[in-house]
Amino acid sequence: MAVAAPIIAMATSSEGVASYCRFSSKAQDERTIADQQRRCRERAARDGYSADGLLEFADEAVSGAAPCRAGFDEMMAAARAGRIKVLYFVNLSRLARDCLLTLQTMRELVYIHKVQVISIDEGIDTNRSETWELLTVILGIQHEQFLKKLAIDVFGGQEGVVLDHYCVGDYCFGFSSEPVPGAEGKGNGRNKKPKTKYIKKWDEIEWVIKIFYWFTVERRPLRWIARELNRLGAPKDHRSTTPHWHHQLVAGLLANSKYIGWWPWGERKNIRNPITRKVSHEKRPESETGKWLRHFPDLQVVDDEVFAKAKELLAENAKNHTNHRFTNGQLRGSSRASHDAHPRQLLSGLIESQCGRKLNVGGAYGKYLFCRGYGMGVCTCQTTLNRALAEELILREIGKRITSNPHWLDLLCSSANRAFEKLQRELPSERQRLEEALADVNQRIGMLVANSEKQVIPELEARMKVLRDERLRLQSELKILLAKGELGEGPPKREWIVRRLEKLHEVLKAGGPAAAHALRALVGGKILVTEIRRPGKKRHYLRGRLELRLRAVADAIGAKIDHEADADEHPVEMIEIDFRKPERHEEIADEAKRLWDDGVLDKEICKQLGCSRTLLSRALDFWYQQRGLIRPDGRTTKKRLKGRRKADRLQPQIMELYHDDVPIMKIADQLNCSPEEVREAVEKWHQERGLAVPDGRARLREIRQKKRAG
Repeated sequence: MAVAAPIIAMATSSEGVASYCRFSSKAQDERTIADQQRRCRERAARDGYSADGLLEFADEAVSGAAPCRAGFDEMMAAARAGRIKVLYFVNLSRLARDCLLTLQTMRELVYIHKVQVISIDEGIDTNRSETWELLTVILGIQHEQFLKKLAIDVFGGQEGVVLDHYCVGDYCFGFSSEPVPGAEGKGNGRNKKPKTKYIKKWDEIEWVIKIFYWFTVERRPLRWIARELNRLGAPKDHRSTTPHWHHQLVAGLLANSKYIGWWPWGERKNIRNPITRKVSHEKRPESETGKWLRHFPDLQVVDDEVFAKAKELLAENAKNHTNHRFTNGQLRGSSRASHDAHPRQLLSGLIESQCGRKLNVGGAYGKYLFCRGYGMGVCTCQTTLNRALAEELILREIGKRITSNPHWLDLLCSSANRAFEKLQRELPSERQRLEEALADVNQRIGMLVANSEKQVIPELEARMKVLRDERLRLQSELKILLAKGELGEGPPKREWIVRRLEKLHEVLKAGGPAAAHALRALVGGKILVTEIRRPGKKRHYLRGRLELRLRAVADAIGAKIDHEADADEHPVEMIEIDFRKPERHEEIADEAKRLWDDGVLDKEICKQLGCSRTLLSRALDFWYQQRGLIRPDGRTTKKRLKGRRKADRLQPQIMELYHDDVPIMKIADQLNCSPEEVREAVEKWHQERGLAVPDGRARLREIRQKKRAG
């Protein structure tokens, strides 16, 4: 027997009255929410509630089958807190498109939180109807079935597009789509779209070819490839939700048959758990998906042999990694060789002492770097290096050089332009060379195959492997060269180089293996440190010296330059860094000098910087010493106190009295200042206007003559 809903007292004002609205498709817009809210307000007004203070909750472009929705969760939280007494929505499908979720939500609102629920279109009012639960179940099933039927219809429409060999938006990295000529105005429905076809996206295809070359020819690990892609700032798939590459993405790309022209579709389908309502993917049988497999030879990016080689290496890689996992699939951990190949810290193996030894990590929690030669008595470098401070100072100096050096930027632009022009000149001859070399390798492979059919020779297999690897290398180089020729892009622009330099600086600051490899490339794999001893000090510091090369910067940002150019065109900048925290007077030196030049009194400078006069004097001394200058004597620089002298402050009043023919002595008495200050203000006023300063005696005689005449 159904339990009757409790009768809830009607609210006397708009307090506790709420509405919930939702639309599920991005093709809809905010007007859908606005229309629903308007209808809820109108119904609330007819029921005697004011629109003012109405609680409104909404979800935009969210499916009603989803159990977690921001607006829905906020509405339920408000009901559980007792803030809602009456709830309006247009119909039950706005609340949910799952029968069980709809009934559970209604029961919780009505029986537990004592909320009066009103569905406008369906006439449900839990305060006035004892059959609202039966209606909720029936209508909830209808709304749920509508969603299932909609999914079947959408899938059927997409299946028809697939069978017609048109694009259904399933293109991956390296491809895109464009409207089919003549199909722009065709299509049915409110949001009709033209039929589209797949096309190659050459700026991404170049990266695909590089990935296959790195993996199949250079035999680079997946994680190395992912780091290299991140270091070079390679783009990602248009559906990607994260900014960086990782090794699983690289493995998926290498196993994607679309790069050899075979495009599958519908291999997996979505299955929603009726209890948890979570969506999972279930694989369809091959007998069902075979009809959806399409072949596009014109979209093939890599050769079949290259793809087969990649597939073989992936299988071998998966087999090898099973030895590094426990029975439950958890990784056992990396080996010592892996640690040595991939440094864990940014400066590992990079800092070299004056004795030629690399600094080792040591100290509390590995915060410091030290030279083992000192403990052995073969090095005088006793001072340790704070690792965090060293990383901060090194990255700051390198960032300052590569992002704010206009001379280097000009050299990068000019060198990249020359390299581009050289490539355009050499492209035909280079293509011919690669094609001839590839034809020669194919001929030799054919001869080896013919010989192996006549007699079995063990050495032929090893020779065949070498020739196949050579053929893969030549094919990859030729594809990359042809891709560059088809791009049709001009030389690198200055804005592109600036963005790449900023990206490089961000990679360096982010840390990790990519930053470590990038830093080593920039500084030539070594930073030499020397101990600097300070007389009278117990603590000394290390001074680092590194070389920043233009060629390394160009390689790091992916700018192709002519490496055979003269050394003058590819300069090397020597950078010296003192690895120590600046003292207080060094930190405030620039700010103290700026305030001092602005005419601020020493007392006010000390107050603003929170320092003493002695510390201020040391800061100014340091500023001049750093620039090889002699600090001027303070008594000779009083005129720097602009706007601070009494004569400057009183100049308007002084000149007003002066023009009224008041004698200088009386002006000084009235304004409580000295005659010298009055004369200084008068003199400055005339000089600023390019006028001759009047003689004081002559002015006094004129004043007396005016009085006699009056």
